[in-house]
Amino acid sequence: MKKITFCVLMVLSVFMGFSQVSIGVGNSIYTGLPFEPVNLYSYTQTIYRASDINASGSISSLKWHFTGVDQLENSQDVTIYLAHTTKNSFASDDDWVSLNDLTLVYTGGFEINESGWVEIPFDQGFAYNGIDNLVVAVKENHPGNDSNYDEFYNSVGPANTSIATWSWFEDINPNPATPPYGNRMPYYPNIIFEGITQACPTPFAVHAHSENIGTTTATIDWEAPVNIPSAGSQYFVSTSPLAPNDDTEISGTVATGNSIALTNLSAGTVYYVWVRSACENGVFSPWSTVHSFVTVCNPTTAFFESFDEVAPPYLPTCWTKIVRGDNLNEFARVETEGYGDTQVIRMTNGNTQDPTDELLLIAPEIGNLTAGTHRLKFSAWDKGGGGALINVQIVTLSDNTPEATYTLYTTIDTESSFTGTDYIVDFAGYDGTDTFVGFKFNAAGWGSIVHLDNIRWEPIPPCPDVDATTIEVEDLITTESTATLSWANDGAVSWEVSYGVSTLTNPDSGTIVPATDATKDLTALTPNTDYNVWVRSICTEGNGLWIGPVTFKTECEGVTAINENFDVSEAIPACWRKLINGPTLGSPSIYVAGIDWLSYSIPNAISLGSGYSDTDGVDNIIFVTPKISNLGAGTHRFKFRAFSGGPAANDIQVVLLSSNKSTQGMTVAATFTSTSGLSQDMIEYVVNFDQFDGISESYIGIRMNSSLPSGTLYIDNIVWEPMPPCADTGIVSISNIETDSAKLSWTPGGDETMWQVAYGSATATDPETQTLFTTTTFDADNSLASANLSELTAATIYKVWVRSMCGEDGNGQWSVPVTFKTDCNAVDAISENFDTTANKMMPECWSKILRGETLSSAAVVEVAPVPENLLQTAPHTINIFKATSGVDDDMIIVSPELTNLSAGTHRLTFFATYLYAGASLQIGTLNSNNPDAVFTPLEDVELTTTS
Repeated sequence: MKKITFCVLMVLSVFMGFSQVSIGVGNSIYTGLPFEPVNLYSYTQTIYRASDINASGSISSLKWHFTGVDQLENSQDVTIYLAHTTKNSFASDDDWVSLNDLTLVYTGGFEINESGWVEIPFDQGFAYNGIDNLVVAVKENHPGNDSNYDEFYNSVGPANTSIATWSWFEDINPNPATPPYGNRMPYYPNIIFEGITQACPTPFAVHAHSENIGTTTATIDWEAPVNIPSAGSQYFVSTSPLAPNDDTEISGTVATGNSIALTNLSAGTVYYVWVRSACENGVFSPWSTVHSFVTVCNPTTAFFESFDEVAPPYLPTCWTKIVRGDNLNEFARVETEGYGDTQVIRMTNGNTQDPTDELLLIAPEIGNLTAGTHRLKFSAWDKGGGGALINVQIVTLSDNTPEATYTLYTTIDTESSFTGTDYIVDFAGYDGTDTFVGFKFNAAGWGSIVHLDNIRWEPIPPCPDVDATTIEVEDLITTESTATLSWANDGAVSWEVSYGVSTLTNPDSGTIVPATDATKDLTALTPNTDYNVWVRSICTEGNGLWIGPVTFKTECEGVTAINENFDVSEAIPACWRKLINGPTLGSPSIYVAGIDWLSYSIPNAISLGSGYSDTDGVDNIIFVTPKISNLGAGTHRFKFRAFSGGPAANDIQVVLLSSNKSTQGMTVAATFTSTSGLSQDMIEYVVNFDQFDGISESYIGIRMNSSLPSGTLYIDNIVWEPMPPCADTGIVSISNIETDSAKLSWTPGGDETMWQVAYGSATATDPETQTLFTTTTFDADNSLASANLSELTAATIYKVWVRSMCGEDGNGQWSVPVTFKTDCNAVDAISENFDTTANKMMPECWSKILRGETLSSAAVVEVAPVPENLLQTAPHTINIFKATSGVDDDMIIVSPELTNLSAGTHRLTFFATYLYAGASLQIGTLNSNNPDAVFTPLEDVELTTTS
């Protein structure tokens, strides 16, 4: 399609044509929509709802509302697509409408002379059906930057109305055929669609202007349609964002005009309003786009705001902000944001610093600001700014409008940190008349940030506050049911302590106990439970305020057995603990690691990393078990599996601990040398505790003791169990797998002559409840015991256990379970496109063989996404990747077994290609699908680079 450049006529009068639909009158900018002129490239998609368009026909052009300072000389390659869609929003960051579903309507450049509406006539009209929603996709391809102040006006719609990706780099130009992950947002560009007409036009630009909103009243107006509805308008007002439908009972009607005076509203409440036109013969337009507003809040005499109950980046109800200035940076913000496991206020001047810019957070109106009886308390900290001055100015205001003026009350010099410091501003001496308090951002350097949290307006206490920084729960002596709390003596007569589980937020509702000293023992606590605790001072004049909460967790109750494989979650399980200390620690780590390459450990294991710590000296990196109540009974054993990323002599120590928080008094119970190498097997280690009968310790730790400067130790399958009367068996091996049978074999652990076998489904967890039988088969020449499984089901996964039997003395422990899959029944035909098989897997009854002396560890045979340049249908193909493997190594795709392979009546057809280097395929037959199968070549097939 040819590219053209045309001059856009800037329309300065109100559009009065009948064949157009206008959507959006907002003034939001810096959204990057419909494209971002300051970036090199961008690609965006926006959904316009059929209910807002309310028309059908051929769309001949569109208009966007431009505001800026330049003529967009570096944004002169714009491609526009339209499409019908059933999407109401973009469900994820990669939920783009496919290029295959888009219709190209324009490609070219344009000239802009001044701000205003920009019309882009389409190269061909788009037939809009009026039923589906409409997607407008915009690709800007010109490799250059325009001004940061060149933008388009946007409106705020429902969440995830648009999706966009932008690039600052010349070598990264998003491709509409395969767009990368984007950013979703609620904005949509204000737009006019030309060429279509609304029969019963939908009201638009429904709005409640701030000057017309009171505590119980509000005036709502909207843009009257060009064709005035003959029967007036209807409206629906609700405190719920749930949109009305045709069956919804309306709130009222408007016979003429385009405004509503609402009364009897509640103060400080979010309201949602919709309007629709009432036309002739009982015909109604769709309901308008929702507009929300907040009624003015009544003055408050006390508040506490943690910002945790509001959706970022919005502010809580009754809180407002001022962000203004002639040179304001587009990244300047006053907003709520997530911060760790909480939410805070973030104030930043973005990428520039101008002393005339003003950023303020304004608290709700305060009814007793002038009483001299209250104080402002908050947590704050700063970051960035290149070391330049950052502080917060506490100001007072007479109102909270965007034009409000303020008076400086005091300045708080915040600290640069990642955690907050509490500050108190006493208003006992305030002699002004204002009713609002604000926090004004003040910074001398660009890129400065101030965080605010836990803002409260509260009475000045008659008794001094307890110093929050001194409240401490003595962690080392916290038990399952007790904890000791201490704080600094502030001169109070006495104190009170309130505590409760971590969901408790009001200390007045907690368990309150008196304290005559600056310490308190808490008793009768619940094991393994998070608690909140507060302290307040008690004086003759009255009580201080509650200070806190400080959180702590009680210890777990002791256990008598452990069997942990760390596969349930990527988080360390409850009651297990990391114990890391030492004077020369580097960057040590203990975490749950995903492991897909170690036998007997998939999918997870514990990783201990030394990170250049002196682990065979003064530093400790220890993974500690839950408390074991029978550690000194002398009847149990401790088992675990381990593998090292770089083994060293005696690099594993099993240690005994009296606490899971301290290494004081630690003793070494056993020392092992880990294994590593090509086997990639996790080796099992066992410590019998009959030698530790009567010990007082309660915890076992696995300590890294490597002499290497930086090493990794993987630990898995930790077990605390009774020492069995009969020896453990070796790992069970599976061979001779058929459709209905398999052979098991294992190495005996002692001189036992009888074994018990359990087998069942792959989901089975308890061998005692599965099919059981005994065997005495033993091959003395090879020291192998064995058993045969029969009457199995084809293509089914089974799990198998084995244990030794010692007659009256009892049985050994069950072996590590092993799974296998029986062969599939042979078939007489194959039709496989690999599309229903997950990536990196093989289809049911298909298999693979990878073998050879020089086989690369990166070689794969697996299902994978179809490359973009292949013609065959997506989404999947099967790949053979040799990596650096040699020419004599085998990488074989094996089909299901065929009943008629030798009949001479059938053929094999397939599509194949190669990437990156020339290749050929050998087609042949195999006598089995086992790793040692014999491959007999039949024909070589030379491949091309096309499908």
